[in-house]
Order: sequence, then C-alpha cells, then structure tokens
Amino acid sequence: MSVPVTSFGLLSPSDRPKILLLGSLPSVQSKASDFYYAHPKNAFWPILFSAAERPMSDAVEEKLALLEQLNIALWDVVAEAVRPGSLDSAIKPDSIRFNPIDLWLQSTPSVKAIGCNGATAHRLLLKAFGDQLANYDVVKLPSTSPAHASMTFEAKQQAWLQLIHHAL
Repeated sequence: MSVPVTSFGLLSPSDRPKILLLGSLPSVQSKASDFYYAHPKNAFWPILFSAAERPMSDAVEEKLALLEQLNIALWDVVAEAVRPGSLDSAIKPDSIRFNPIDLWLQSTPSVKAIGCNGATAHRLLLKAFGDQLANYDVVKLPSTSPAHASMTFEAKQQAWLQLIHHAL
C-alpha cells in the first residue's frame, strides 16, 4: 500500500486575505522541495508574479511577500490522501481526509473569493464544503500543472488574473 501524501499547512501571510487559492494535494516535486508549486514547469508562481507586475523569483521569502501583497492565502483542499505519483486522477477517494477549510473561512471574514487550481480541487471542495460556500465567489481555475498542457500559459494567466484583479 502507498504511503499517504499530506498537504502543507495554510499559508496566509496577509492579516486580511481576500482570496483563498486551493490546490488538491502537493506534487511529488513540491513535497521534495517542501513548498507549494515547486515543479519548474508549473505556471502558478509565474502567474502570481505577473499579477503583481513583479519579476519572477524562486526565493520562498519573495513568494511569501507576493502572497501578502496580493492578499492571498494558499492551501490544499485535501489534508491527506493516498496518491501514487503526482496526478490528481491517482488520488484514492476512500483515503481522502479534508483540511478544515470551513472552520478557517468562518474565522477569516475578509475572504471574498475562492479560486480552485483545477477541476479536482474544485470538485473536492464542493463535495466537502459545497453547502457552506454560498457567501463566496468560488471559481474553478485552469490547472497550473504542466500536466494540463492543452491550455496555453497565456490562457491560464488570463483566467487567473481575472479572479485576482476582481477580488482585489
């Protein structure tokens, strides 16, 4: 049997985040690097740096400052699950344990929008907490994963920037 993959903790450098961005579960590369979206071909950080009109940086300190500047909190829907490899399609449904997103949202009234990084994060969020999200603008964003190659970087960027700029 595979060892369960665990998510990172909530990253919320801002005192009053306006946007909660949710992934499904960290990739193998991210777990090895011990930070969100560490695969060099993942579009997540380039898109966020472009939203702030800042040059791309691989430094964790710069990424944390970026999240604070954009009033973004970052987390995963899934706290723990068995998933061989990095593909969301490999997550074993009966092994999923969710992060307490509902409790965090209740204690963080500044959040107005929730962006889901891909279809799996969106589907799992609605499955676990759908009846508690009526007061939020919940958006299914195109996955920034390099596995989602059917969409160009520019198309992904446009969708993500629309949410970020609308919520700020």
